[in-house]
Amino acid sequence: MTKSTASRFTSLKAYKQLQDHFEYCSELHMRRLFSIDPERHKRMSLEFDWLLLDYSKNRITDTTLKLLFELAREAKLDDAIQAMFKSGKETGHSSLHTAIRNRDSDSQNTEVELTLKRMSSFTEQVHNHEVKGYSNKAITDIVNIGIGGSELGVQSVCCALRPYHQPNALDMHFVSNVDGANIEETLAQLNPETTLFIISSKRFSNAETVTNAQTAKRWLLAKSNNISSVAKHFIAITTQHEAARSFGITEDYTFKLWDWVDDRFAIWSATGLPIMLSIGIKHFNDFLDGAYEMDEHYKTAPLEENMPVIMALIGVWYNNFFKAESQAILTYDYHLSDLPKYIEQIDMQGNGKSVDREGNTVDYPTGPIIWGGNGLHTQHAFYQMLHRGKKIIPADFIVSMRTHSVYQEQHNQLFSNAIAQAEALMRGRNLQETITHIEHTPGGFDQNDIDALPHRVYGGNNPSNMLLMQRLTPKSLGIILALYEHKTFTQGAIWGLNSCDQRDIELGNSISSMIMNDLRNDTIPAGQHDASTNALIKHYKKTVYPECKHSV
Repeated sequence: MTKSTASRFTSLKAYKQLQDHFEYCSELHMRRLFSIDPERHKRMSLEFDWLLLDYSKNRITDTTLKLLFELAREAKLDDAIQAMFKSGKETGHSSLHTAIRNRDSDSQNTEVELTLKRMSSFTEQVHNHEVKGYSNKAITDIVNIGIGGSELGVQSVCCALRPYHQPNALDMHFVSNVDGANIEETLAQLNPETTLFIISSKRFSNAETVTNAQTAKRWLLAKSNNISSVAKHFIAITTQHEAARSFGITEDYTFKLWDWVDDRFAIWSATGLPIMLSIGIKHFNDFLDGAYEMDEHYKTAPLEENMPVIMALIGVWYNNFFKAESQAILTYDYHLSDLPKYIEQIDMQGNGKSVDREGNTVDYPTGPIIWGGNGLHTQHAFYQMLHRGKKIIPADFIVSMRTHSVYQEQHNQLFSNAIAQAEALMRGRNLQETITHIEHTPGGFDQNDIDALPHRVYGGNNPSNMLLMQRLTPKSLGIILALYEHKTFTQGAIWGLNSCDQRDIELGNSISSMIMNDLRNDTIPAGQHDASTNALIKHYKKTVYPECKHSV
């Protein structure tokens, strides 16, 4: 049972000052802010390594930032940041993933170091074609079976770093959906003699993952006719080694996870083995190093020069004062197509909460809805809403400047579109500018143009951040992912949330188990579900299993 309503955040002195300040800022147009302050973009930009953050296209002033930094200090953000990097239950944080990417020999956890060495050794063996299947043929394909943090982050990183895929690496496949079509279509491409499965499951008990793993096991045994073949074709990444052994996986093929690593951040642990297998040991270490360098920046930089803190505070400004309900992630690099989904998971699973860390129900908005997409596809899907809709939707543009393709000129077009969209969102186009634009169009004005004028005016004043990478590399991707992890943690700390706590699917899983039993039985226990759910179960059984009797 939740406790009384919490309002500590809204009781802070800086919060009340920001409320008063909002009344002034809410009517400001960014065009005006740029026109009176030519140096605005210089003050409101920050570089870290090969990454540039330009946050000048936001509905903020110097006073806004000053008050936001005061808010952070009143919320004791500095203390929360330092606590996050310390181990021990006394910190109140259940995830210490930052320790995994700290490869400093003076502070490296021995367990982590040994696991990384095992991952590296195994990767070398695979790349040297020393890992063979039951028929003594070299492994050619890897299938990662997992869900949530055991799949989404891994797949998005493998997709993003495809240009770094090693020539001697294996083909990577991902199965997460319990819909049988996912694994059926994947297995149809593969040869059981040369396929290696990685079962990535913290507890080795997730119903969807175990179901897919059992299907893969039956597929293998149907060809090998030998139970011992399982030991050559399955790897487990889990905290539950005994469950892996019961499945038939040897200790040599079992990689350890730790309870102190939250699923959303598991890519930095042994869960990232498919990433290392794909891009190689050196590039995986570069990936870790990029995240570690952002960790150090977050831990040591003053709040006013701290990239995750700045982005987080601007997000709080929109979320809690403008009452923005969502945040768009817009990537302009072909290989970053899956990144918005992963950032969505990091943020919404972390801060999508209505109860604070003490168990009190909060009385203010917390995490926003995170959504987005990749490049020009999104411009033709939902930018009408960004430009002309009635909802304020802050956007983050994540853009690479150099491409891995030989067609840099085409990438120039992509870059131009990203920068143009950010400018158009900010500036808009007023009536006089619209008329001038039409007058300079071949054919000039006609009656249709006059009638359409209201539809061709853009109000502008739509906020965005611009993140420019020199090039998408393992290191720069590590920096970006750690940046969004720390942005999420910062907002959670200010709102009084435990961003590392994740209980999102417990209720749904328990009801799902009951419904699975209902599908197996002729009757459904009275009072177990509502009338609508009972009717849906009965309809499903009648359609899929018409020969059976059904009653509710």
